[in-house]
Amino acid sequence: MNLDQLKTFAALAESGSLRSAADRLGLSPSSAAERVSLLEHELGLRLLDRGARGCTLTRSGAQYLKDARALLGAWDAIAARVAAAGERPASALRIAVAGGSLPPVLGPVLDRFIAEHPEVVLSLLDDRDASVGHELRSGALDAYFLYCPSEALCVGLRRQTVFYTRLCALVPLDHPLSARKTLSLAELEGEMLLLYPPTREPALHQRILEALHAAGVRAALYAGKTSPALYQMQVKMGCGIAICPQLALKTPPQTVAIPLSDPLCRIQIEMLSAEENPNPAFRLFLEEFGDRSGADIG
Repeated sequence: MNLDQLKTFAALAESGSLRSAADRLGLSPSSAAERVSLLEHELGLRLLDRGARGCTLTRSGAQYLKDARALLGAWDAIAARVAAAGERPASALRIAVAGGSLPPVLGPVLDRFIAEHPEVVLSLLDDRDASVGHELRSGALDAYFLYCPSEALCVGLRRQTVFYTRLCALVPLDHPLSARKTLSLAELEGEMLLLYPPTREPALHQRILEALHAAGVRAALYAGKTSPALYQMQVKMGCGIAICPQLALKTPPQTVAIPLSDPLCRIQIEMLSAEENPNPAFRLFLEEFGDRSGADIG
């Protein structure tokens, strides 16, 4: 008895058709039939009744199918664990960022970390590609940098405010407001506002909407599921004014980033991590990162 025989028997029992089972496994019908016949011979049991309308399980076959599925499931679980262990190197650091935008202040820290610890494999993830809450708690992810996380996400996680910044308005240079040093939200009345892209963690998006509501601003809003880079292009093309964290977008040509002065427009960047993370690479990263304690960089 081998796994190929078990897989063939299970496929044939489930489909009831020799040809369908063979097609599913990439075999010829004769090869599939031979595998099941060998299994029956080794067991000394008839597992299937074969007829013109297909195959049906015998009483022994119905009982054996339960055991075969259990064995195949156990094998798949073993293979998955081995694959998962191979996917993550012994020394690895996995960091996610919100909305696909790495805060510029984090980049130099990671550059130094990579230079000083070449043995550590660093993976940077977009939170659109990771279920960050679950992965942080399970240890599959080491840290998550994001703006204004929601309370629901933070349950059971270590939460550290590492920077403060402001929301800003990204304005085309030919716009009447482009010469301003700061802006209030009220001055954006009636504009087309491009909101920072929504991510799996919607707290920043909600914060922007709350700020607009508190300021009584009536404006056309665009919140497409797209990348921050596309927002730069839209502003440059005169499609509207982008509202974004001051650190999230590099100011493209023909535009200017103007800080918003409203109190609700001051926001924090936080790092979330598991309360107990045994990964030695993450401890090295924390030493390199140091105690930022909410430095104001906006």
